Amino acid sequence: MKLQATGTKGWFLYQKVVVVFIAFMIPLVAMNIWVNYKEMSFTKKTITDSAVAGAFFYANQLDKELYFIRSQQLQFVNNKDLQKLSFQGSTLDEYALFELINQTKDRMSAIQYSSELIVDAGVYVKENWQDHLKYRRYLGHTEL
Repeated sequence: MKLQATGTKGWFLYQKVVVVFIAFMIPLVAMNIWVNYKEMSFTKKTITDSAVAGAFFYANQLDKELYFIRSQQLQFVNNKDLQKLSFQGSTLDEYALFELINQTKDRMSAIQYSSELIVDAGVYVKENWQDHLKYRRYLGHTEL
């Protein structure tokens, strides 16, 4: 018993079912590929936009932090205690010198702990060699 349809030349019934099945599946597969491609493009664009926005945000935050550190540095350079220590350090009595050094140390500590990007803070005050030993004693340094 052959499964050949009547009135057809050489086409069996299962061949016609396969042809109809393929005729229905080709548009579905094509639509599936098209939807997957569009979704991949959309996802790729979303991830890229998110990465760019994150990079822009962190660059902006870093810029603000560097501006803050720079302004702290400029304020410290123009600090009246540091200016007095620099210009009048050798003429001051020991108590006034000790007070200026402590205030300068406190200000440096405040600057150092104001940002995670600052690893260390320091200041150099030019002085004559005899006063150098006295200043190092106040700053807590014992070695030369």
